[in-house]
Amino acid sequence: TVGDMSEALAAKAVIDWLNGRARAFYSNGQEAKANWANGKVGMVGVSYDGTLPVMVAATGVEGLKAIVPIAAISSWYDYYR
Repeated sequence: TVGDMSEALAAKAVIDWLNGRARAFYSNGQEAKANWANGKVGMVGVSYDGTLPVMVAATGVEGLKAIVPIAAISSWYDYYR
């Protein structure tokens, strides 16, 4: 699933959880709440981890306020070859 939509949607789900639009659970079944979050999310990363914020921003998820993609991958073809 490298570089595909499932990775972007997984990170989007975290942002939705931080904004109270999705539910998450601990391994014991107890619900995990992000009561500490203010709904304004930023993402930062280098190389592959810098590409993920770009992918998530492209989904248009509400609450992602800033991304800092340091040296993000711009071509998957070049990345793997």
